[in-house]
Amino acid sequence: SAGSYPARRSVRITSATPGAVVRYTLDGSEPTETSTMVPVGDNLLVGSSGTVKARAFAGGTASLTTTADYLLTGKVLAGQTVVVLKTDGTVWTWGRNGNVARAGNGTLDPIAIEPVQILDSAIQIAGSADHTLALKGDGTVWVWGNNNRGQAGVAPNPVSVPTTLPLQDIVQVAAANAFSAALSSSGVLYTWGTGPGGTMYVVTGPRTHTYTGCERIVGSGSHGVLCIPADGIPRLIT
Repeated sequence: SAGSYPARRSVRITSATPGAVVRYTLDGSEPTETSTMVPVGDNLLVGSSGTVKARAFAGGTASLTTTADYLLTGKVLAGQTVVVLKTDGTVWTWGRNGNVARAGNGTLDPIAIEPVQILDSAIQIAGSADHTLALKGDGTVWVWGNNNRGQAGVAPNPVSVPTTLPLQDIVQVAAANAFSAALSSSGVLYTWGTGPGGTMYVVTGPRTHTYTGCERIVGSGSHGVLCIPADGIPRLIT
């Protein structure tokens, strides 16, 4: 759907008319029968801010125009370590690294002086002071950094390079102090790490959380992850 996003978006194109051909523009102009075509059911990659317009053409007639505005902003997680998600989906890190591999650059050097690209195809990042999660456009979750309390969800400790978790169809990630969460397209909430009350979850992998009402999840510092259900009243997940 239209809106503001950190990085490029994959937009599915559909039409209810059998045999229709969908044509689109990315500059806000009206699509015509000579505009670029995208097969019905395929995904259109929106790689920069702008207005997408699409129309279906069939049998000499055209549908009404569908319009969607996209603003790609990038995202920065800034502490002693800087993690940057660029609008092209690449992830860059620099700053403090140390023996917990905060920068995820494959070393345990105390400081990462120069920005280094460590991942591509990302659409979201979230993290704490010591570990970071990245969500890719294919629904996979990648993690690096400290894992002393299970917050990375994979072995070993630390995780010195971005490493994928055994999760699929994820649409959002969130992180707190030593706690991580991911929300799937079907509404399943996964959590791993150690909650603020000291509750230890599975160290070597995510588990399904019992709460099923989340529509969005947001990191809440050292206090866990906030689940935002349909009623808009946040629930603290720990």
